[in-house]
Amino acid sequence: MFNASMTAVHLNLLAPVSGVIVPLESVPDPVFASKRVGDGIAIDPTSSLLLAPVAGTVTQLHPAHHALAITFWEGVEVLLHVGLDTVLLKGEGFAPKVAMGDRVEAGQPLLGFDPVLVGPRVRSLMVLMVIANGERVAALAPFAGLVTAGVDPALQVKLRDGGSEPTDGQTLQSRIVILPNRSGLHARPAAVLADAARKFSATIRLVRGAKGVNAKSLVAILGFEAKGGDPLQVRATGPDAREAAETLADLLAGGCGDGPGPLAAGRPAPGRPDQRSMPSQLAGVSAAPGIAVGRVFQFRTPAPAVAEPSGDPALDRDRLEAALGATGLELPEGCILIAEELAPSTAAQLDGARIQGLATTRGGPTGQVAILARSMAIPAICALDEAALELPSGSLVVLDGTRGILQLAPSETDLGRARVDIARQATLRSVNRTASLAPAVTADGFRLKVAANLRSAGQVTEAVAAGAEGIGLLRSEFLFHDRQQAPSEDEQTEAYGVVARALGPGQRLVIRTLNVGGDKPLAYLPMAREANPFLGLRGVRASLDRPELFRAQLRALLRVAPLADLHIMFPMIGRLEELRAARSILAEEAAVLGGTPKVGVMIELPSAALIADALAREADFFSIGTDDLTQHCLAMDRRDARFAQAADALHPSVLRLIGLTVASAHRHGKWVGVCGGLASDPLAVPALLGLGVDELSVSVPTIGAIKARIARLNRAECEILAGELLELGTAAEVRDRLAPF
Repeated sequence: MFNASMTAVHLNLLAPVSGVIVPLESVPDPVFASKRVGDGIAIDPTSSLLLAPVAGTVTQLHPAHHALAITFWEGVEVLLHVGLDTVLLKGEGFAPKVAMGDRVEAGQPLLGFDPVLVGPRVRSLMVLMVIANGERVAALAPFAGLVTAGVDPALQVKLRDGGSEPTDGQTLQSRIVILPNRSGLHARPAAVLADAARKFSATIRLVRGAKGVNAKSLVAILGFEAKGGDPLQVRATGPDAREAAETLADLLAGGCGDGPGPLAAGRPAPGRPDQRSMPSQLAGVSAAPGIAVGRVFQFRTPAPAVAEPSGDPALDRDRLEAALGATGLELPEGCILIAEELAPSTAAQLDGARIQGLATTRGGPTGQVAILARSMAIPAICALDEAALELPSGSLVVLDGTRGILQLAPSETDLGRARVDIARQATLRSVNRTASLAPAVTADGFRLKVAANLRSAGQVTEAVAAGAEGIGLLRSEFLFHDRQQAPSEDEQTEAYGVVARALGPGQRLVIRTLNVGGDKPLAYLPMAREANPFLGLRGVRASLDRPELFRAQLRALLRVAPLADLHIMFPMIGRLEELRAARSILAEEAAVLGGTPKVGVMIELPSAALIADALAREADFFSIGTDDLTQHCLAMDRRDARFAQAADALHPSVLRLIGLTVASAHRHGKWVGVCGGLASDPLAVPALLGLGVDELSVSVPTIGAIKARIARLNRAECEILAGELLELGTAAEVRDRLAPF
């Protein structure tokens, strides 16, 4: 009957795409992972054509074409959802092959999607298959492993007999709610609403004017196509109708957790923690040190609202100006910003004068947002307990970035203690500012250079004022991100020249060539979707793959070489052949423009550290990027909150790679810097000093603290310490040994 294997009331749903089955709990979206949408599976796809997992009727096809539903077996609904945040693409990259009401057979094509176009622009391309009305299902049994679309079973469903909902009791209607969701009730907020509705025994309908749908059916809500600004009501019939109507109206008013509206007021929605039952503090991982007191500001990235032209040029111009004015960041003064995740481009817009502290439930201490927080001297926590996302905006909290703790509802005693710590921090910063003006020299007279990491050309003045002894890393990506086309050669020359002129001819300026790929995609530089982009086309590989883009950057660098002591550094070198290829292109351009800048290798891959001896024969210097080196050495994605604590750059294996790199470079008379996050950690300075590092390139706000730390150390003692650290087995043991030093 269904062209699928069936025994009694057991039904096997076929894989809708080829790929690897992933447990739903591992999906990087809390609504899907918590099964609010429904129970089922996810598949990391290797094909790009979605096939019907079962015979039935297409009862939902989202206008953005990224999701559809098939109803089968007396009303059971299976929802197929391609990717996360794909609703924001508004159909771009998707090609539906069926329409609403079509009858389909198992294995029939439903829609195609372009992974090259869609993949780089969304959070994940996982395909989700869930049963949307779980009350019809007795049990689910997911399959595992690699599956072929339309051939292999992916999910076994055990069906229960149908039943009717109670209809006795009074009928009540809620107040009218103006839906705040700019993308309407798409899958995520619709799932939250349906999940909450199913907790009541009443019959519940979502109403818009004279039309209404079953509020307990995710597919029905999606088919309702409620849009931002629609006036909605909840109509409930049954013994708990009043509570159902009020609760769901509150949930709608709050955007069903999808923003940009405030969190639901009044009683907590079913399935969400009651604020009164919240613990006194939430734990995460330190991303940037310091203490902050402020009020919560829940940041959500809203979907863009696209208005059709009105036909009135003046009105359209007003709309455009209003939209441009709204592009800056949704921030009150003195806030503690809390978000699930922040894109580096979004984080770069943050106003440090308004933010007291920053906390995200995703990411790790070596991620881009954490690095940015340290560069702005904003106390920050990453991998924070997800309960933080439920805190009402305006709640008073204390954020301890040093310990990775967010304290809720602090008492006057707690606030007093925090303010004492903040005053102590201010005093320490004053002491460090004095230290920053002097060279970094150890107690036994060893000179260790302290340079600055810059994320943009505009930081150079701040870096020089803070005591930077040159620039150890200028990330050239600042010129390439958040635009529709690559910067011209002249534009790059001008930007690099700003930094070079601020330093002068005698100061070292290390500029890293474009480092994209991995977690740093460019909108105008499309790259094929990769199963593991951190191991794919990124860093110098991407530059070599786009030689004209690479040559334009090298020409711009050569043009500013006379203005400072320019050092050009190639990122993500893993093989000697890559260094030779990059140097060869640089030599060709230098033959035309002139100049012989120093050429260096950024040591971010274990392979580079292991062949450092060979690389040192052909490079002029090394700079160690400890964030990527740690991630690759320990095989832990630095963006994954689950590994935030374990992906520790003070792990003995990482320290051994640093020591090997330094020893190889020094044998050939070459210098070594550390420009990763470890260089900015005062706890790590004795280890790096003892391993023989020549330069620490640090975030601008930490220059004074690092110089002050160096002045209290004895190099000979640090060398003995480093030998001891290399014999330890865990990062925790290393930290314990460094703590009293």
